[in-house]
Amino acid sequence: MTFDEPAIAELAAARDQHNAEREGLGTEFLDEFDAVLVRIHAMPRRFPLVGDTRFRRALFKRFPYCVVYWPSDEVISVLAVAHQHAEPLYWLHRT
Repeated sequence: MTFDEPAIAELAAARDQHNAEREGLGTEFLDEFDAVLVRIHAMPRRFPLVGDTRFRRALFKRFPYCVVYWPSDEVISVLAVAHQHAEPLYWLHRT
């Protein structure tokens, strides 16, 4: 699995924001992120496509975030860790 730099930055920013809300909440957020990655890795094509793109979106269960990724035959590429209320498809220019 590979991670685009902006996705890593989004993950860190979300963790920091949650830790600012409550000590330890950022760690809980990262735990949820890890759980999403496990689900993606187990069945990469099970999650829905995002619009008319080649990308898929896996939702967090507890937090209003999703992981936007592209599963090729060789590797799963994570493009964004997006807040559900962010501008839709803001990450599309990264492709």
